[in-house]
Amino acid sequence: LQSSPGTKKTVGYASCFVTITQLKLEAVMSLHRFYLPTLSNQSEEAQLSPEEAQHLTRVLRLKVGDNIRIFDGRGHEREAIIKHATNKKVIVSLGEPVCEAKGSKIVIDLGIALLTGRKFDAVIRDATMLGAAVITPLLTLRSRCFKINQDSDRLVERWKHIAVAATKQCGRSHLPVVNPPTQFGQYIEARSMAVERKLLLLEPNKDASQNNAIPLQQLTSPSRPRTASIAIGPEGGWTTDEIRLAENSDYVPITLGLNTLRAESVPTVALSVLRFMWSDF
Repeated sequence: LQSSPGTKKTVGYASCFVTITQLKLEAVMSLHRFYLPTLSNQSEEAQLSPEEAQHLTRVLRLKVGDNIRIFDGRGHEREAIIKHATNKKVIVSLGEPVCEAKGSKIVIDLGIALLTGRKFDAVIRDATMLGAAVITPLLTLRSRCFKINQDSDRLVERWKHIAVAATKQCGRSHLPVVNPPTQFGQYIEARSMAVERKLLLLEPNKDASQNNAIPLQQLTSPSRPRTASIAIGPEGGWTTDEIRLAENSDYVPITLGLNTLRAESVPTVALSVLRFMWSDF
């Protein structure tokens, strides 16, 4: 087949259009996002927090005239252009609102026993990226010794910073709620009537078989719930009394498979598999 000059020219224009469109999309997708909880839909300018200003200037080395996005963690986001930038002060000109990014259709409340060291930092980061709406550190009989009065405020503040960073990176519009460490019994009681789907994850060993735990793929109701609570135990597992307490509040004991996973990996696997089963992507 032979093509006419007009056809070649049309194909050339089309190729150029596709290339330009791809470049525009890549530029939009690569825009850095910054957190500003006081973002207003009416304001024409805004000033970033000192922490965000330092990240913008020292880490990312952005300059006056660069395009960015500003979001408030509650579903609002706007285009912006850097107007003034120093290490401690960044002022931006606010532009058009940005359509809210699609997130999980399920309000997922993740309760996970505190882990040793900095492992819980990774839990906060990954659970945020995978759409958890609420993250609650649990105090269980086998979780690490935790001095609530001395450690709680400092750790929760750090976890909230991690959640902000993960939200900025993954593109979601809403920040998750990061609760202070909570006793397991209080967590179960508070969700006994308010949550539609309640799951208690057990290790795939003799304890799971003794407590009638079922494999995840055999859940009787795979349909998507509106709300869900996923309780994940400590590295030493749940005690019998804790399992009974959860079952009495209609939590269903389940396992994620035949192999025992590292405690910090369980939330990532559970959120990924459950959201897939519930068609929540």
